[in-house]
Amino acid sequence: MKKIYFSLLAAFLLLAFNTTMAQTPILTMIGDGDCTGGNPKFIEIYANGTVNFADYSIENQSNASLTWGNTFNLAALGTVTNDYVYVYYESATGIGTFATEFPNATNALSNGASTTTNNNGDDRLRIINAVSLTVIDQFGVSDVDGTGTTWEYTDGYARRNNGTGPDAGFTESNWTIAFNGFNNLGLCQGGSSSFEAISGAGTYQLVSTPTMNIESPSFTINEGSATTIVTRLVIDPAAASNGTYQIHLVGGNGSAADLDLTAFGGGPFPLTLPYVTGNDTLDVPITPFNDAVYEGTETFEFVLRNATGGLILGADSMFTLTMTDNELPPDTTVNFNPIAVSANEGAGTVDLTLEIGQLSVNGTTFTVDVQLATGSAADINAYTTQTVSFAPAGSTTQTLTLTITDDVLVEGTENLTFTLVNPSTGLTLGSNVTATLTLTDNDAPTYTIASLTSVDANGNPDSLGVSVELDVVVMGINYGDAPNVNFYIHDGTGGMGVFSSNNFGYTVNEGDNITLRGKVEFFNGLTQIGSLDTIYTTSGTTPLPAVAAITSLGEAQEGELVELSNVTVVDQTDWNTGVGAGFNVEVTDGTNTFSVRIDKSADLFNMALPGCVLNVTGIGSQFDNSSPYTSGYQLLPRYMADIEVVTPCSSVSLTIADATEVDANGEPVLFGTDVALRGIITSPDFRELQPNGTEFTFSDGTGGIWAFTTDSTVSFDPIVGDSVVVYGNIGSGSGVTRVYVDSVFSLGAATPFTPTLVTTALTEAQEGELITIENLSLTGTWNTSGGSYNVSAVSDNGVTYDIRIDADRAELFLVSLSGSNKFNLTGIGSQFDATAPRTEGYQILPRFGDDIEIISGIQNLELANLTVYPVPASNKLNFAFDFNQNENANVVLVDVLGKVAVSKEINLSNGANVNHISVENLTTGIYSLQIQTSKGVSYTSVLVK
Repeated sequence: MKKIYFSLLAAFLLLAFNTTMAQTPILTMIGDGDCTGGNPKFIEIYANGTVNFADYSIENQSNASLTWGNTFNLAALGTVTNDYVYVYYESATGIGTFATEFPNATNALSNGASTTTNNNGDDRLRIINAVSLTVIDQFGVSDVDGTGTTWEYTDGYARRNNGTGPDAGFTESNWTIAFNGFNNLGLCQGGSSSFEAISGAGTYQLVSTPTMNIESPSFTINEGSATTIVTRLVIDPAAASNGTYQIHLVGGNGSAADLDLTAFGGGPFPLTLPYVTGNDTLDVPITPFNDAVYEGTETFEFVLRNATGGLILGADSMFTLTMTDNELPPDTTVNFNPIAVSANEGAGTVDLTLEIGQLSVNGTTFTVDVQLATGSAADINAYTTQTVSFAPAGSTTQTLTLTITDDVLVEGTENLTFTLVNPSTGLTLGSNVTATLTLTDNDAPTYTIASLTSVDANGNPDSLGVSVELDVVVMGINYGDAPNVNFYIHDGTGGMGVFSSNNFGYTVNEGDNITLRGKVEFFNGLTQIGSLDTIYTTSGTTPLPAVAAITSLGEAQEGELVELSNVTVVDQTDWNTGVGAGFNVEVTDGTNTFSVRIDKSADLFNMALPGCVLNVTGIGSQFDNSSPYTSGYQLLPRYMADIEVVTPCSSVSLTIADATEVDANGEPVLFGTDVALRGIITSPDFRELQPNGTEFTFSDGTGGIWAFTTDSTVSFDPIVGDSVVVYGNIGSGSGVTRVYVDSVFSLGAATPFTPTLVTTALTEAQEGELITIENLSLTGTWNTSGGSYNVSAVSDNGVTYDIRIDADRAELFLVSLSGSNKFNLTGIGSQFDATAPRTEGYQILPRFGDDIEIISGIQNLELANLTVYPVPASNKLNFAFDFNQNENANVVLVDVLGKVAVSKEINLSNGANVNHISVENLTTGIYSLQIQTSKGVSYTSVLVK
């Protein structure tokens, strides 16, 4: 016997109660009153555990503001344990006041003249830790005006759902939104119910009853197999105490006697099992008896009952065990194995194999008939039915040999099916009672082109070497040199190429009906007919296949007549009129790039580039000289008429260095010239937050340039490192030479440019270039407010640089940089010179937060046992910490703009140190307390009231 384990894995999912929630405020309701003057506006907060509200503040974002502000400290609420508090705003007294609409509310705090709770139903609000400034709980999507959103609560309220929160980021599914929930209601509207009753204030609950459910309802094992069955129990939420539950055997056709319960004292079901809080796994060993009796499949239905310790059993508390037998029945089944057999018509014979699960145990010979069900009996020597026998002492496998008729008929591939019928007594037909015999013809085949052009995963023809005769129509011209012929054919099912060093007197003429004989061959990925033994024209006419419009070029288009519409020539210089045996031109539809092959045999070969935006018709082809043959697809135009000009080439193709040349006054020499410039993108979109257009830089190794447009029809998202071609005209703005974009096309990933190191002052040479300046120190103030601004920095060699922070590059405002830092800066060279001559005002524009590399600064120091009190401070701010040496230190308070508000020198001793600074003359707000020692600087945020 082998043991089977039901592993009842209790995975306690802690959804509604979490120890991290202890001692924290939870935002449970926010309301926008509908009384006169919009009164009252209120916030309900639940103090989970003992909460000192001096440690917390609320702040909001109003309307379309992108800034969290109007910070209001909650210290006046004091310390509250497991109770609700309210913060409200009202602009009038009498009917509609908070006291009127919330008669039962305690711990209520008026927001006074502050605008923090003077919020409308489209505003966002959050609770923050007043010291660390971390977000504790939040309602509303940051930086999004709530008007018209699904979470707008105008003239109503939003109430947190039970068992959720707090959420450091807004989770809308955790809230019930009542838009217009107070509209024309409440005592102020002449109703009989207050806003308190309407909104269900003070009813939020942290947890719900813990419920146990079984995650998987069924398992299957074999009587003789060692198997571990895992039943997962889910407790939601996991707040039950120690207890027990029972497993009962309640149904099924299995006998409890087939299960050994000695692991539980041999007792019958139910099994009483312990449930221990925190113990999330329990293996229950149940051993089946591996007997020698055939019992068939047995099922056992189990149910969980009688749970204690606060658990409630949910709806999914039952599971089924299916146990299959490992003994065979006395009489058994018969099947074909295999059920599919193949043979060539000339093979002579082929075998069908029958398999029986178990021979008879009572001396009987089993028999079954094999009957031809479908197919021609003439193909297998007039076969109809034959009996196969299984002797009791014989083999469980028997073979039926069929004789194949090798005729001279062209029949193609034939399928014959055979069925097992008439099993003898005690024998049962199995599930595989039908077998298929596939006979491949050995007589001369007939083919369509579609049947010859399929390829395997590596692009190799499936029909390589097959001899064929085809009746087809000729497409296009002869791409070969006499006496060779190289052209394309089509038969209505598909197209393919033809190559022969002997033309057999045939002159290629598009539209001819011809017959040819040869073999399927392969040349650089192209499937074609070669090794010809004849070509001759036939009577009649066959129209060419219709031209198919395509947006991709691959194996499916090989040999087909297709058209690419509105594609742009990527590089005009690729059109090498009359050069070599032909040339390739890349074109793009703005998403994909295609290769167009201009062969010297086409009249296009000696024609100048007809236009820059084209409709191109041709035959799909391929030139790929290495395996796998899955690339190198081309389009072969046949003649001039295959090229339709959509837009002529009016641009001049130049290097970027040519395009950015300026005169003595800083003006572009090529001002107003239409150009086509190609390069690699070096910046993201500097109009990312603007509604229309794009602005980015790209470089070709000879120079860099700004691309710019405000045109709403030009939609382009520049990706640094992609190759790009830009069509437009040269202009300038405040000294910056630009290409004003008409159209732009991405050519995919390339090798990004490495920034150029600049050690001298910025000049025209750096304009539009990706550059790096090292060892800089700020001489101005780094602003994080979100608006565009300029700031200066100086390098070690005394050169001052002007840094432009663009508002569209929002991530730059997340960078913290001060005068104590030394940093390296990467960005794009630019200029802002509003008056001629435009030879000044050169700038560098960083692109990403990573472009600012802080290479040195005062080391952050974590002081031992640092405490700061009181919070908020109004007259004197005390601070205490431990230090391990005697020295002088500096203490400064820095405001949110980075300015030093208070500075003081203190004496430190080895051991505990207690000091203070005066804050009585400071304005209310958040400050950074910085304690500077020889070991580094400790940073702590403090609130001054």
